[in-house]
Amino acid sequence: MRIENENVLNALPELGVELKPGTSLAEITYLGIGGSTDLLLLHRHDSIPDVVKLLGLPDDLLRDESGCVPRWSRRLMPTSASPAPR
Repeated sequence: MRIENENVLNALPELGVELKPGTSLAEITYLGIGGSTDLLLLHRHDSIPDVVKLLGLPDDLLRDESGCVPRWSRRLMPTSASPAPR
């Protein structure tokens, strides 16, 4: 996904989001495959719902059933957090 909307680009820093344009997915995926995309690094977990809304993504993206949340993202959660029930 490439982010070109100026309103979105201007709102990201206020939400604690760092934009890394043109990031190679092959460098960060387990299988080492994928093209380039704009990578968003969220420095504040509480901004996730606002970022999802800002980008116009579906609300169910944050639910485990959507299949859109990468499995590796669970490893990034603090050890005190437990995954959502299935």
